[in-house]
Amino acid sequence: TVKKAGLVFDDSELFLAATGKTLKAEFKDNFRNISRIMDCTGCEKCRLWGKTQTLGIGTALKVLFSYPDRAFRGRFTSLDFKRNEIVALITTYFQFSRSIEDIGIFRAMYQNLVTDWRASNPAPTIAS
Repeated sequence: TVKKAGLVFDDSELFLAATGKTLKAEFKDNFRNISRIMDCTGCEKCRLWGKTQTLGIGTALKVLFSYPDRAFRGRFTSLDFKRNEIVALITTYFQFSRSIEDIGIFRAMYQNLVTDWRASNPAPTIAS
Protein backbone atom coordinates (compact mmCIF):
# COMPACT_ATOMS: atom_id res chain seq x y z
CA THR A 1 0.00 0.00 0.00
CA VAL A 2 2.81 2.39 0.88
CA LYS A 3 4.61 1.69 -2.39
CA LYS A 4 1.46 2.63 -4.33
CA ALA A 5 1.39 6.05 -2.65
CA GLY A 6 4.89 6.90 -3.83
CA LEU A 7 6.99 9.62 -2.25
CA VAL A 8 4.66 11.57 0.03
CA PHE A 9 7.20 14.24 0.99
CA ASP A 10 10.95 14.66 0.84
CA ASP A 11 12.05 14.55 4.47
CA SER A 12 15.62 15.52 3.52
CA GLU A 13 14.44 19.08 2.83
CA LEU A 14 12.21 19.52 5.88
CA PHE A 15 14.73 21.31 8.10
CA LEU A 16 16.91 22.83 5.35
CA ALA A 17 14.87 26.00 4.88
CA ALA A 18 15.85 29.26 6.53
CA THR A 19 13.59 28.38 9.47
CA GLY A 20 14.93 24.83 9.72
CA LYS A 21 16.67 25.15 13.08
CA THR A 22 13.68 26.94 14.56
CA LEU A 23 11.32 24.28 13.22
CA LYS A 24 13.48 21.47 14.63
CA ALA A 25 13.52 23.17 18.05
CA GLU A 26 9.72 23.55 17.90
CA PHE A 27 9.35 19.83 17.13
CA LYS A 28 11.42 18.95 20.20
CA ASP A 29 9.56 21.40 22.42
CA ASN A 30 6.17 20.11 21.25
CA PHE A 31 7.13 16.51 22.01
CA ARG A 32 8.34 17.51 25.47
CA ASN A 33 5.05 19.35 26.06
CA ILE A 34 3.01 16.33 24.96
CA SER A 35 5.01 14.17 27.35
CA ARG A 36 4.36 16.64 30.18
CA ILE A 37 0.66 16.66 29.37
CA MET A 38 0.64 12.87 29.56
CA ASP A 39 2.00 13.17 33.13
CA CYS A 40 -1.29 14.86 34.08
CA THR A 41 -3.41 12.00 32.75
CA GLY A 42 -5.22 10.29 35.62
CA CYS A 43 -5.38 6.83 34.10
CA GLU A 44 -2.09 4.97 34.62
CA LYS A 45 -2.60 2.78 31.56
CA CYS A 46 -3.38 5.75 29.31
CA ARG A 47 -0.37 7.62 30.66
CA LEU A 48 1.94 4.67 30.01
CA TRP A 49 0.71 4.09 26.45
CA GLY A 50 0.65 7.80 25.66
CA LYS A 51 4.18 8.40 26.87
CA THR A 52 5.44 5.24 25.16
CA GLN A 53 3.92 6.24 21.83
CA THR A 54 5.18 9.81 22.17
CA LEU A 55 8.69 8.48 22.81
CA GLY A 56 8.30 6.06 19.88
CA ILE A 57 7.32 8.83 17.48
CA GLY A 58 10.10 11.01 18.84
CA THR A 59 12.60 8.20 18.27
CA ALA A 60 11.36 7.73 14.71
CA LEU A 61 11.86 11.44 14.10
CA LYS A 62 15.32 11.16 15.65
CA VAL A 63 16.17 8.43 13.17
CA LEU A 64 14.79 10.42 10.24
CA PHE A 65 16.16 13.84 11.01
CA SER A 66 19.23 13.53 13.21
CA TYR A 67 21.48 11.58 10.90
CA PRO A 68 22.61 12.38 7.38
CA ASP A 69 21.88 9.66 4.82
CA ARG A 70 25.53 8.61 4.79
CA ALA A 71 25.31 7.71 8.50
CA PHE A 72 23.05 4.77 7.68
CA ARG A 73 25.79 3.11 5.65
CA GLY A 74 27.74 2.39 8.81
CA ARG A 75 26.65 0.64 11.95
CA PHE A 76 24.84 2.24 14.80
CA THR A 77 26.50 2.07 18.19
CA SER A 78 24.78 1.41 21.46
CA LEU A 79 25.23 5.12 22.23
CA ASP A 80 22.94 6.18 19.40
CA PHE A 81 19.74 4.93 21.02
CA LYS A 82 18.70 4.22 24.56
CA ARG A 83 17.01 0.94 25.35
CA ASN A 84 13.69 2.60 26.16
CA GLU A 85 13.76 4.46 22.82
CA ILE A 86 14.16 1.19 20.90
CA VAL A 87 11.38 -0.47 22.88
CA ALA A 88 9.09 2.53 22.40
CA LEU A 89 9.84 2.64 18.65
CA ILE A 90 9.02 -1.05 18.17
CA THR A 91 5.91 -0.82 20.35
CA THR A 92 4.66 2.26 18.52
CA TYR A 93 5.32 0.62 15.15
CA PHE A 94 3.30 -2.40 16.29
CA GLN A 95 0.42 -0.24 17.50
CA PHE A 96 0.29 1.78 14.28
CA SER A 97 0.47 -1.39 12.18
CA ARG A 98 -2.34 -2.93 14.17
CA SER A 99 -4.44 0.21 13.83
CA ILE A 100 -3.98 0.23 10.05
CA GLU A 101 -4.99 -3.44 9.93
CA ASP A 102 -8.06 -2.67 12.06
CA ILE A 103 -9.15 0.02 9.59
CA GLY A 104 -9.56 -2.72 6.97
CA ILE A 105 -11.58 -4.82 9.42
CA PHE A 106 -13.84 -1.86 10.30
CA ARG A 107 -14.38 -1.06 6.62
CA ALA A 108 -15.46 -4.65 5.98
CA MET A 109 -17.79 -4.55 9.00
CA TYR A 110 -19.30 -1.27 7.78
CA GLN A 111 -19.75 -2.64 4.27
CA ASN A 112 -21.50 -5.74 5.66
CA LEU A 113 -23.76 -3.51 7.76
CA VAL A 114 -24.70 -1.38 4.74
CA THR A 115 -25.29 -4.48 2.60
CA ASP A 116 -27.51 -6.07 5.28
CA TRP A 117 -29.44 -2.81 5.74
CA ARG A 118 -30.04 -2.48 2.00
CA ALA A 119 -31.21 -6.09 1.81
CA SER A 120 -33.71 -5.55 4.62
CA ASN A 121 -34.90 -2.16 3.30
CA PRO A 122 -35.55 -2.43 -0.44
CA ALA A 123 -35.72 0.80 -2.38
CA PRO A 124 -39.28 2.09 -2.79
CA THR A 125 -40.78 1.78 -6.23
CA ILE A 126 -42.46 4.72 -7.88
CA ALA A 127 -46.11 3.99 -8.64
CA SER A 128 -47.44 5.39 -11.93
